[in-house]
Amino acid sequence: MRMLYKYPQAEFPYQQLVEENRRRGRSQPEFELYDTGVFAENRYFDVFAEYAKGSDEDIFIRIKAWNNGPDKTTLHLLPTL
Repeated sequence: MRMLYKYPQAEFPYQQLVEENRRRGRSQPEFELYDTGVFAENRYFDVFAEYAKGSDEDIFIRIKAWNNGPDKTTLHLLPTL
């Protein structure tokens, strides 16, 4: 299994997502992370997580991250199961 996550380099807009989705009714589409404008300047990380089963009791995870922004920046990864 392979998943792609896109993480903004700006502060994550939790409050904006919660408030806007609270205002919207069931007939309106969900306010998504992309809708906040946090990706407008293309400053984000692509993080790929690949999962493979090694045996009945082993799961392997490989995580790769790419900085898509123009500047060097730090990304802290904390993989959890």
